[in-house]
Amino acid sequence: MLNFRARTLLYIALFSAFILVWRLTHSTPNVAPARATAAPEHAAEAQPAPTASAPGAVNSVEMAVPRDEGRPLLLGGLASVAESDPLAAQPTALETLLRQRLSATLLDPVTGQADNDSLATGWSVSGDEITFTLRETVDSDNLAPLFSRAAIAGALPALAGISVETGAIRLEVEAMSCPAIWRFATWPILVDDALPTGDDRWQLGTDEAAWDYQQFTDEESLREAWAAGEIGGVVGAQALTAGPTLAEGRSSTPSGERLAALFFRLDDALLGDPTLREALSLATDRTALYADSYQGEAALLTALLPPGHWAAPPTPLDHDVPRADALLDEAGWQRIGDDGFRRNIAGKSLTIEMILPLSQDARWEAMAQRLAAQWAAIGVQLKPIFLESYTVQERLQHDKWQVALLAYDMSGDPDQRTMWAAPPGEDQNVTGFDNPAVADALDAAATLPDCDFATQQARYQAAWQGILDEHVILPLFALPPDLWLHATTTSGS
Repeated sequence: MLNFRARTLLYIALFSAFILVWRLTHSTPNVAPARATAAPEHAAEAQPAPTASAPGAVNSVEMAVPRDEGRPLLLGGLASVAESDPLAAQPTALETLLRQRLSATLLDPVTGQADNDSLATGWSVSGDEITFTLRETVDSDNLAPLFSRAAIAGALPALAGISVETGAIRLEVEAMSCPAIWRFATWPILVDDALPTGDDRWQLGTDEAAWDYQQFTDEESLREAWAAGEIGGVVGAQALTAGPTLAEGRSSTPSGERLAALFFRLDDALLGDPTLREALSLATDRTALYADSYQGEAALLTALLPPGHWAAPPTPLDHDVPRADALLDEAGWQRIGDDGFRRNIAGKSLTIEMILPLSQDARWEAMAQRLAAQWAAIGVQLKPIFLESYTVQERLQHDKWQVALLAYDMSGDPDQRTMWAAPPGEDQNVTGFDNPAVADALDAAATLPDCDFATQQARYQAAWQGILDEHVILPLFALPPDLWLHATTTSGS
């Protein structure tokens, strides 16, 4: 029997443990700041990378949909309105999303060039002034207040002034940087506001009945309604499991904005070895990983940028299991024992933990198990750890992780200096990456005086090649969007 003093100390210890657990499980998510609070010396006006999250929320739109005789856009899904996020908790969130995505940009976000669908035909820089030459059908007077409001809200670089003339809009910024161009050039503009000449290819009604939601009791009836064109879109497409992706056989393009990648912590006792990181990267079959998880063809990445982005290296990443095996042999990790896993000379097993955020999409979590099977083929034991998103953020920022499988929402702006040029542990640099040559290349690309496109492209691609050569990140692929819309007309027609 414990005496009174011992029992009292035990109760205090148990209560303290309860308070600690409660605080860890109820604390506010640690969200990345809107702007870096302590930018490195060379990172002038660097835009912070977005916070990693689980790919479970409605966050992207597949194709643009024209308004059908003024009727609201009808969306379907399996969840009830009370259960569907953001339909219930934030009724305006989906409409805001639709209005943002049913839009155009001054330049193509992926190629960085003007095309048939862009609102501008080109751009130029003079001092602190950016001039976009607009297509004849674009109303520059309508664009000026849109850019001004976005800049005031902090979503775009600070504007010193806007001037409008026939066929052009000039944006004067407080401090010129090349990322400012891409922030303006890829800012989504609702076509209603940009094309007042009757072109209704991408319009969404502006009244309160702009869209309706219909719940379906089973996936088969939802797919039939989609195939028959009875609904214009599907909310919660990631949850569909009974058949192929909704885009199969239809004209559609990946949104390319929610990207999956593996990150390695460089100051970890095991992952600090670049040979091990290279072996793990080579052993990862990204094509099979996507096909097995999402039942489709992967849009593979060569950087943490949308597929085919102009700033990403053009050379595909290698997948070479024999080479991965040989690298581990050279590093002293041998297959000892009957379990098939490697050990070093001291008998320590090559076991690695991987954190990833929980998701409403079961395929995301199943992908971790498929990755574990791929790494087991080279004798590496991978243990996935599923955590709430805010717990993942806390672990990343406090160096309590080895490998992380993350999803990032990316834009057309290639400036990621807060991730790769900031001092280790500051801003978004959670991996501990520290390469002065890469930092200089990123800074040079962002601060090029005339922002020449070809020069920017060469510098960004060289910087990314330097990042890839150190195997600090393995870009995987673009994840399928959760919201799919019919393409009932061809954009640019």
